[in-house]
Amino acid sequence: MLKSYFLTFFVLLSFAGLSQETDSIFRKNITVPRITEAPKIDGILDDIAWQNAPIAKNFVERNPNNGQAIPDSLATEVKIIYDDLGIYFAANMKDPEPDKIAKELTERDDIGADDFFFILLNGYNDRQQSMQFIITAAGVQYDAKMTNGTEDNSWDAVWYSEVNITDDGWVAEIFIPYFILRFPNRQVQEWGLNMEREVFRT
Repeated sequence: MLKSYFLTFFVLLSFAGLSQETDSIFRKNITVPRITEAPKIDGILDDIAWQNAPIAKNFVERNPNNGQAIPDSLATEVKIIYDDLGIYFAANMKDPEPDKIAKELTERDDIGADDFFFILLNGYNDRQQSMQFIITAAGVQYDAKMTNGTEDNSWDAVWYSEVNITDDGWVAEIFIPYFILRFPNRQVQEWGLNMEREVFRT
């Protein structure tokens, strides 16, 4: 029988150099609802499953102005849901000049000079080993395992994604099945999560 899990994600901002006892970084959290009907992964966010999903927003800039609020013109909102098979992400990324979104078609695991959306998941919330998933605006997948800051991109997992360039930016829709993730056998799950968006031209 499949178990139903209650997921809470805590945003991970750092993986090395800080112990749990001395880590004073404020971490956002989001409670993720379980769905019964999976969305179609097509880059179009019109599925019923997304309608009442909580939204992760109010992202901050890392580079070039670390900690500065993202301007409304480049606002990013991410919805997250899950079911018995895996976890789903829908990222809606505004861009006032969608014709300038960098979307060079490359081979898998080659980000190139593209805009991209990045997910880092740590099922144990311990900042030890995390799974990294990137989708570029051209639809190219990149994945890797990260262990204490060391990245191994020889890992090629099976996950699903689709992107869509819109009149006001671009959308990434992603499904990550549980069988490629690591997490404890607990009824209530608390995972580490970090998300990032790259606007290449800035």
